[in-house]
Amino acid sequence: MTPADKYQTTPSGAASELADAQTKEMIVMYRKQPSTRKSRLLALESIESRLVPSFTFSSGVLIVHADTSTSSDYAFVNPTGSASDGSTGVKVRSNLVNNGAPTTIGGAGNPVVRITLDMQDGNDAVLIAGLAKTRIRVGEGNGDNVIAVGDAQDIGVAVGNGRNAILVGGGSANTAGGIAPGNSIAPAGTVVLVGWSYTIDTTTGGLFTPFAPIGNNHANSAIIVRDHTGQKSVVDVATDGSSLIATDDG
Repeated sequence: MTPADKYQTTPSGAASELADAQTKEMIVMYRKQPSTRKSRLLALESIESRLVPSFTFSSGVLIVHADTSTSSDYAFVNPTGSASDGSTGVKVRSNLVNNGAPTTIGGAGNPVVRITLDMQDGNDAVLIAGLAKTRIRVGEGNGDNVIAVGDAQDIGVAVGNGRNAILVGGGSANTAGGIAPGNSIAPAGTVVLVGWSYTIDTTTGGLFTPFAPIGNNHANSAIIVRDHTGQKSVVDVATDGSSLIATDDG
């Protein structure tokens, strides 16, 4: 008899009747035992506040929203198609877009003219390659963030409290206006604000900050702006800590 045959064998005759009798006796004894179960009140447990992860692409504007207000997210964007400036589309890899699967946005005849990332709180990573014909907006809440953006038509970055490493290129159009107080009259190619809250226009992808910063009092930040001759940059750091700020030829 093999081990498999042993487990497949069933009792027969007297052995089967004995097994049935023992089973019935156990059921009767179980039913006669007093219940030891105690009643419990149902209660609702608090769960993490979740937003609906979403990305939209309409009229050349790509907007990506974080799925929770405090999640740690990533977003990597590179050009795709025959051009390297966003005019023939971009490829996005992010946990907020199709569960991280590489996703092509736009294409030939359907250029990506603006990219807005609404990353909210958490420790996030954003890497956007140079897209010369695209306007870039990155909004970050509180957290320790790494943000790298190549040259673009114009660039706007706003982050809250936390340690931030920010490396951005230059904006060729000097059209990033209205992001910060004082930036409305004199638009710039690149605007970086540290220690500010922000809002996103879900239709146009515009990024805006209030008149007063929230303050970045807990850590240091490093901001490097790789602008070019003739380009304007605005960097405003609302912090009590020590921050490194460096710019190039702009």
